[in-house]
Amino acid sequence: MLSFSYGGGGSGDFSAWSGATVDLSGGTFNLDTGTRISGAGNFEVDAGTVNLSGIYAVTNGLVTINGGALNFNGTGLAAVTNLSLSGGTLGGSNLVSVSAAMTGVVAP
Repeated sequence: MLSFSYGGGGSGDFSAWSGATVDLSGGTFNLDTGTRISGAGNFEVDAGTVNLSGIYAVTNGLVTINGGALNFNGTGLAAVTNLSLSGGTLGGSNLVSVSAAMTGVVAP
């Protein structure tokens, strides 16, 4: 697991190989348009806020939001394979597509 805590900003590539996890927890993360989150692994948001303005291209992995907020604010479609919401929020200006399993509580 690659874990980042306490927030921050910037751009760059975050890639999780199959079976690995990129975890962003605590604080606010502002990831600019030059950011790319990719790979076949997992992406997790715990008790923080992630504002992603870049590209999201994780295939076959699990996106987990545990008590935090994940905001997709880039261009185009945010294509998520599997999504788990547990006390967190999913938001932003992007359309989000979940192609396989979605678990958790979704409030209107």
